[in-house]
Amino acid sequence: MTQRTALVFPGQGSQRAGMLDAVPEHDSLERLLDAAEALSGLELHSIAEDGSPERLADTRVAQPLLYLADYIWGVTLIESGIEPFAVAGHSLGELAALAVAEVYSPEAGLELVVERSKLMASAAASHPGAMSAVMGLDAESVRGAIEDIDDVWVANDNSPGQVVISGGTAAVASAASALADAGARRVVPLAVAGAFHSPLMEPAGLAFADLLVGAQFDDARYAVFQNSDPLRPRRVR
Repeated sequence: MTQRTALVFPGQGSQRAGMLDAVPEHDSLERLLDAAEALSGLELHSIAEDGSPERLADTRVAQPLLYLADYIWGVTLIESGIEPFAVAGHSLGELAALAVAEVYSPEAGLELVVERSKLMASAAASHPGAMSAVMGLDAESVRGAIEDIDDVWVANDNSPGQVVISGGTAAVASAASALADAGARRVVPLAVAGAFHSPLMEPAGLAFADLLVGAQFDDARYAVFQNSDPLRPRRVR
């Protein structure tokens, strides 16, 4: 059997202090980091070096830093001789995957990422929220366990044993007890700054969709496996 390689990039929640120290040296890193700081108005280099977990969880910080780390790792692996048959990414990671696949330039992707981060930060400020990973239950079991809790949704169906919930801060906290009673092995709060992948992000989603209308997309160099949504987040009653 022929072995094939896919490059899959992580999204928010993967950030940590010193994260850029582990990124391979690449000619474009400093240039893109300078561009990210100019676009965001944030001192991303210093935050990446020694920022607190709370500072790094700020979506305006996490998104551009993770995009840069994902992209540099991707192109470095390809330049080393690894030729993927496909690329993919989880949430924010998909924007990096598209850049690696040359759907747009890394600079154009960075502009989209920074604008996306600002829109999501604004939505999160208007509707504070949280996310937690649920271990040991499938999506339908999670949905059943939280059906009587308002303002919490099944947001990411990662696998039969790992499902992410998202919603209002208090609702997500309340859901943890209900999920434990339903047999979840663990309910782990995620290092994110909002109720991402939930209806609370709808204003950001609509604004970002308008932004994408004017974006230029080229044919992908590699197949891109996009995030699917068989269980569209919805209010559970």
